[in-house]
Amino acid sequence: MSEVFLRPAEAMTALQQAISANDEQRQAHRADVPDFPIAAAGRNFSGHGERIRSILARIHDNGTWRLDNISATGQAAHDQMRAFATYDVGFSRSFAGESGKAVD
Repeated sequence: MSEVFLRPAEAMTALQQAISANDEQRQAHRADVPDFPIAAAGRNFSGHGERIRSILARIHDNGTWRLDNISATGQAAHDQMRAFATYDVGFSRSFAGESGKAVD
C-alpha cells in the first residue's frame, strides 16, 4: 500500500495564495470590460458591429465565469483541507498518552 503524506498547513497556505492571485485577476478582468463601438465596424456595417460587440461581451462573461469557478474550487479545496486537518488532529488525540499529547 502506498503512503500519502499531507501537510495541511502548507496546502492551505498554497491554496490561499492561489485564491488571492486569482481574485486579483478577477478584479482586473472585471475592470476591463470590452466596449466595441458599433460605428467602428464602418458605415453600413452596424449589424456586424453589433455582432462583434455581442461576441466580445460573451467572451468576457465566459472569462468571468471561469475565474469565479477557479476561486470557488480553490476555496472548496481549502475548506476540505481544513476539515481533514481538524479530523486528523482529533484522530491523533485519540491515540494520545496520559499527557494528552499525541504519540509520534
